[in-house]
Amino acid sequence: MSHLLKTTALISLMATPTFAEVNALNVWDIFTAQYKSMGLKIEATQIREANTLKLQDIKISGQFPFDWGSITITTTEFSMLENADGTVAVQFPENMPLAVALSLPDDLFITATLDYSHKGYKLLASGDPDNIRLDYSADLIELILTDIKPPEQKDLTAAGKLSMSGISGVTTLQTGEMLTASQTYSVDKTGMDWDYSIKGSAGSKTFLEIQYLDGKNEIVLPNTGLDFANIADQFRNGVSIKTAYTSGTYITKATNSLNGKTVMEQDISVDKSDTIMSLAQDGFKMKATADNYLVDATVKEFPFPIRGKTGRFFGDFQFPLLKNDAQDQDIVYNFSMDDFTMDPEIWALFDQKEILNRNPASFTLNLSGKAKLFYDLLDFEAMKKVGEEKLKFGEISSVRINRLAFSAVNTELTGTGAFNFNNDDLETFGGMPAPDGSILFKLSGLDGLIDSLTEIGLIADDDIMGIRMGIMLMAVTGDKDDTLVSDIKITPDGQISANGKRIK
Repeated sequence: MSHLLKTTALISLMATPTFAEVNALNVWDIFTAQYKSMGLKIEATQIREANTLKLQDIKISGQFPFDWGSITITTTEFSMLENADGTVAVQFPENMPLAVALSLPDDLFITATLDYSHKGYKLLASGDPDNIRLDYSADLIELILTDIKPPEQKDLTAAGKLSMSGISGVTTLQTGEMLTASQTYSVDKTGMDWDYSIKGSAGSKTFLEIQYLDGKNEIVLPNTGLDFANIADQFRNGVSIKTAYTSGTYITKATNSLNGKTVMEQDISVDKSDTIMSLAQDGFKMKATADNYLVDATVKEFPFPIRGKTGRFFGDFQFPLLKNDAQDQDIVYNFSMDDFTMDPEIWALFDQKEILNRNPASFTLNLSGKAKLFYDLLDFEAMKKVGEEKLKFGEISSVRINRLAFSAVNTELTGTGAFNFNNDDLETFGGMPAPDGSILFKLSGLDGLIDSLTEIGLIADDDIMGIRMGIMLMAVTGDKDDTLVSDIKITPDGQISANGKRIK
């Protein structure tokens, strides 16, 4: 699959959009600068005919980091027409063959050919040589895998097709100390079919469809190109990647096989999703939502299908990538799942009489805190050393439980609290940094749940008393029927108390 996806580097040239007056060489130069900033090299034979610059025998090449191999993509030609108003129309033939060659470690060599085609594709460049705007649109773009030659020891067959319709967008490419590429785009519909099989081994068939996709990207890269051996310092000096997109109905179907026999079938659909993500000097950040997430999977080893639906997923995550000796850095883990429902066939496995309440379940865990890194996570050599020598790469100094909430089978658990951690004390709690703080839990509906679990036979009658007594060691009765409260405090000297009673 990787060789198919890598060819999108060329498609981005075909759909990469910028501003006063430019000529064809200006546009070619900024394309060249864009690929160089990504660590790639683009070459072509240039033929000038009046106001048209033809680019023939196009070749894109690059080395993977850490001696992982190389990639080469070649194609035939396209042209740039200089208009009288100072703009340049970039023109691609309706069909272009692409040849991809991957050279990988252990003398593995893979080649593939693909057919790129379009209907109604237009790309207009404007602006000035250092700040070019590209406006593009297309009725349809398709990329079809027509042939693949795997390494000699692999009997591989594969087929794939990627199509996008109703495409429009604007990209600006600005050069200076860094190259900045900013893009807004929309795609009415995206579809992908992909299948492969390795004789005597694994196989897979995948179908994907996205009803619409609207997005915005900004990438800041060094003019000299990405250097993965020093990428941590490059991020300190301004490299960043930011993306935000909204998608409509998303459907994917997958079938996996082993030795010619189906081992898993999976259908997933999402009504709508929103994602914002960034990688920059201040760390990794991501916020995402997905509405009406539905999964239906059959796994050979499972005696029942896995089916469920969630009204909404939400995630908000943040953590540092680069060490900062001057101060601790923010961390965020905020995840929620609302209105989760399980298939009746799964419920029936343990509750055939429908004794348990089957209302939708929800879960939220919202944490924030401070952490310190001892190494840059983007320093791959340093992280390799951390793994090999089992070094401590960082530590958490504080955590705040902003919200813990879980509701299911007519019970509800909530919690809030905060802890500081003494990373110099690894003895009081047996290797864990000593915590100092408290957390307050509130639980309702537990008595009713125990009664229901006893009725359906998941709890034996002889165990009920022991369970209730164990709970009451950690909790006290709340101000409402069938409610419990547990206020847990931990002090720096290792004492733990529950509701004012010391338990350690």
